[in-house]
Formats: sequence, structure tokens, C-alpha cells
Amino acid sequence: CRAKDACINVESGSTPKGKPFTATGEIPYLKVYNIVNQNINFDYKPQFIPKTVHEKELKRCKCYPNDVLMNIVGPPLGKIALVTDQFPEWNINQAIVVYRPQNFLTSLFLYYWLCSLEPIKETMKDTRGSAGQVNISLTQARNIFVPLPPIEEQQEIVRRVEKLFTLADSLEVKYKKALQLVEKIEQSILAKAFRGELANPYPNDEPAADLLNRILEEKAKLEKGKKIKSNCAVRPLLH
Repeated sequence: CRAKDACINVESGSTPKGKPFTATGEIPYLKVYNIVNQNINFDYKPQFIPKTVHEKELKRCKCYPNDVLMNIVGPPLGKIALVTDQFPEWNINQAIVVYRPQNFLTSLFLYYWLCSLEPIKETMKDTRGSAGQVNISLTQARNIFVPLPPIEEQQEIVRRVEKLFTLADSLEVKYKKALQLVEKIEQSILAKAFRGELANPYPNDEPAADLLNRILEEKAKLEKGKKIKSNCAVRPLLH
């Protein structure tokens, strides 16, 4: 199924004439930089537009909670977000497209499908852009392939995906804690080694600290010898 057939609306945003943006206001206006880690972050450089602009000039770009957003101007492409209920209505600029699913497609299923980047990779094979920039056209965004299993199956897939994400997050936390512990152990071993506090498995071996001092002394002698030889080599011969 194509996105245009699975959604009530697939539309790109726009920039209003005169750019009537304010730091506070009536309707939140999203730009690509507000999509961070596949979520909306409206705390960073928030911009608002007047409700009159939202209702007239940009009415086709309206977004509501549970709509799915995707950037169509890169790099990078593949920035996806689910519209939250932080505000009852939102609007978007021309670098973002909004998907509003039909009742036979759940928002979360579409969101995770786009987050997989598989449909975007397929679409990018036909993209055209200027140097350093890759774009997806609105037509391409509308024609992105969307698998369409029954609603119950979509919900089960979402449940399993979120369960695996929870497990992955838990493993990441454990990994970071283990890494910190290993670093502390390594630091402790080094500190004890150079204080001569480690147990010596070979009674005839000297402590690590003494060995280090002896190595430094030998190195200093070698460097002094090289310096003397160097001075002799450049001394002019007397006739």
C-alpha cells in the first residue's frame, strides 16, 4: 500500500509570508531541528505563528497529536517524530511532511515503519539534489510503501518493538555501569602497581615502582651518553 492510500493526508509544510515568527505565541511551528532522536523537542529554539496564519495561509499544513512527521530535506534524511499532545495543534515548515493515518493504520505502526529507514532507503535511490543536499519530493513521500497487516497485528508488532527497545535501554544502562566499573578497577590497579602495593607473585622480582625508577635512571644515562658523543662528533679537528 502507498502512504497516500493509507493516510487521510500527506502534506508538506510551508514558510508564511513575512515570516511572522515569535518566541511565544499561539501555534507552535516546527522545523527540522525540532526533531531530535526521533522525537519532537520543542524546547530548543521554539517558534510560534499567529492563529490567523495557521487557519488561512498555512491551513493545509496543520498537524495534530498522533500525526507522524518526516523530514524531506537533508542531509540527513530519516528524522521521524510522532506529534505529541503538548499542544492541540501544530504547524510545520517546507522541510517536513505530515502523515495522518486512516483508521486502518495505527500511528505507532507507521512511525516505527518509517523509523526503520527501509522505505526511505528505497526512496533515496531515485532522489535528486544539489551538492551536499538530498531531498525527497512530496510525490515520493506520498508514494512510500507501507505494509498493511490487520490492526491487531500492527498493535502486536508495536508491542514487541517497544518491548525490545525497553530491553535495549536496560542493557545500555548495565553496559555503561560495567564500563565505569572496569575503568575504576584499571585506575586502582595502576595506582597500586606504582605504589608497590600489588602482591608480588615472584619473590625475586623488584616492586613496580622501583623498576620504573631504575628504567628512568637508565634512560637518563643513555641520553647523557648520546649528548657527549654528539658534542665530540661536531668538535673541529686541530692541526
